[in-house]
Formats: sequence, structure tokens, C-alpha cells
Amino acid sequence: MCATSTSISDVPSENLGTVYVGDFLSLSFKVVFNESSCSSVAFSILFNSSAWSYNGFNAYMNGINVSDQFEFEISTVSVFFCAKSLSPANGTLIFTVFFVSKGLNGTYTFSWDCTAVAMPPPGPYTPVLDMRNGVSHVLVEQKAEKPSETPFPEEKRPETKRVNMIIEALKYGVIACLVITVVALVIMKWKKP
Repeated sequence: MCATSTSISDVPSENLGTVYVGDFLSLSFKVVFNESSCSSVAFSILFNSSAWSYNGFNAYMNGINVSDQFEFEISTVSVFFCAKSLSPANGTLIFTVFFVSKGLNGTYTFSWDCTAVAMPPPGPYTPVLDMRNGVSHVLVEQKAEKPSETPFPEEKRPETKRVNMIIEALKYGVIACLVITVVALVIMKWKKP
């Protein structure tokens, strides 16, 4: 009995949460191949090109980088990846596609498809096929401006106004003291015979 199998065990979640303008977003897939003599896999992703830019991909089979085994096509609204014969043929494939948001706020949808085929050894066996498709939604927002430490410009802060008033009062007080001292010295000198 042949135990050839493949399963697409992890796909992008339906809700990808919130990202900020200029941030990266990754869509990851996990595909497991067992007892396959030849393993093939294909991924396609549709996206809104006015809000997102494709930014590369990587693929690892059992921790080994197999990205160079993929052929890919990029259009203005989609990317397509295909590996006709993965090597090694058995193990766990982690495939990740990267996008970067361009600057438009809103909710966006990525539509994706994944197809995996595991070929059994020669004989009266049928290839094993697994297919998954779905959509993933993401909200894009502007990064919040970091609030200033005070709601007032430096010169208009209430504490600054009070300090400035005290400084002004001290200036006038010092000036008044100087004037009184000078006047007192003048009077004393004037009264001296």
C-alpha cells in the first residue's frame, strides 16, 4: 500500500489585522509532502496594486532554502509561483510572499490559491492532490503622529507663562531695588557735608 500524501496545513488567516502605511505584510503557507516521488506546488495571489506592491518571496523545505526552484510571474494585480519538482520531494514546505503597503488607507482583500501534488512511486497509484483557496483581509491605517509631550508650544504652556511672569517680576524687583539703592546712595551723598 502506498502512503503518498500531501496536505496544505497552514494558509493565511482570513483577518490579517491592521498594518500601517509603508509596513510589510506577509502571506504564509505550509505544505507537507510524504512518500512522494515528485512534489509539485503552485501559489497565486491577487492583490490591489494601487495599495500594495509585491516585495519578494521565500521558500524553505525542511529548513533548506528552495526559493530558486520556483518559477514566478508578476503582473500588475497578481503574482504566480510554481515549483514543478521540489528537491527534496518530501518534508514540510514553508512558503511566504511579501507585500508593502503604498500609502492608501482602507480595507483590502488578498485572494489566494494553493495547489499541491504528490506523485506516488511508479505503479498503479494515483497522484495525490490538495487544493486550498481563500481570501485574507487587512486594514491599512496611517501611523498615528506621536503626540507632543505637552498640548501647548513651549512659550504658551501654563507653567512657562507662570515662570516667565516670576522672572519678569524678579527683573522689576531687582531693578526697583537697584533704583532704590542708587537713590538712597545719592541722598546719603547729598546729605553729607
